[in-house]
Amino acid sequence: MRRLIMLATVAITGLGACAQHAVVVPEPLASTVAADNVEERAVMDAERAWVNAAIAGDPDAFGRFMADEYVAQGPKGTLLTKAAWVQR
Repeated sequence: MRRLIMLATVAITGLGACAQHAVVVPEPLASTVAADNVEERAVMDAERAWVNAAIAGDPDAFGRFMADEYVAQGPKGTLLTKAAWVQR
């Protein structure tokens, strides 16, 4: 799960610098997720949809994964609202 989160983070944060390049997020290995672990699979499916929305440049789909009150803080202390993040 951590590997997929790291891939998602790299894919999304790299979009600004590499928007022209294809980013491929591999499907998780069948052995990684037990077939009977429905909750974990649901989270992983949602995470994949989030990454795919970002890769496709679909701001509406990407924004559905964030609360309206979403605020992120960048490494230099700048704040980024949901609207600003989705616009990126």
